[in-house]
Amino acid sequence: MNEPVELVYYREKVKQDQSFSLKIKVMTNCPEAGIKGQLADGTWKIGVPAIAQRGEANKFLLQWLAGVLGCKIYQLKIIAGQHASHKIIQFIP
Repeated sequence: MNEPVELVYYREKVKQDQSFSLKIKVMTNCPEAGIKGQLADGTWKIGVPAIAQRGEANKFLLQWLAGVLGCKIYQLKIIAGQHASHKIIQFIP
């Protein structure tokens, strides 16, 4: 899957220290991490190889997302869906 065009937009927002939120659907136990597609409402489907226990998938997701966006992990916060597959993650400069 190619990177969504929006990814460039969000990387630029990170560079400009502008806050934003992302809607994400996490798919656990995937063979490799990555963007797997987008839902009709713009939610990103992201696969992670971690399991959904003891916060492992959330931890992996935030580390991976920080690397993709070019920010620090502490700048990302799960503001909704801590224990669900559908999440809202906020970038806080």
